[in-house]
Amino acid sequence: MEGPSLVCYEQNKDTRFFVCRHCKTHLSLYSEMLYRYPTSQVAIFGSMVNVDLFSDKHPIEPGETTAAAFCINCESQVGYKFIALRIETYALKTGRFMFGAALLEREPYGLCG
Repeated sequence: MEGPSLVCYEQNKDTRFFVCRHCKTHLSLYSEMLYRYPTSQVAIFGSMVNVDLFSDKHPIEPGETTAAAFCINCESQVGYKFIALRIETYALKTGRFMFGAALLEREPYGLCG
């Protein structure tokens, strides 16, 4: 059986992206990082590729829900997706992703193919 079909970004000197720290699978363009919390090493992204969501939703507070996001290549958890939020802010909006910097690497190249 073949592995997952991966989305790959163009690999050149002008394209910057984040990859999974464990397997180097492409996860997001650098330009998709909307906000980075300086004290907690957490970043908010508008979109991600090569992730799958865990079917169980996790309540944060009443009316707020996230789903765990996993790399489709190595199945490591790389963050969360906001499914429902009571109050949205500039950075926190339903449908965005929250990832810890310890789980991502900024790479000029990564696993592709």
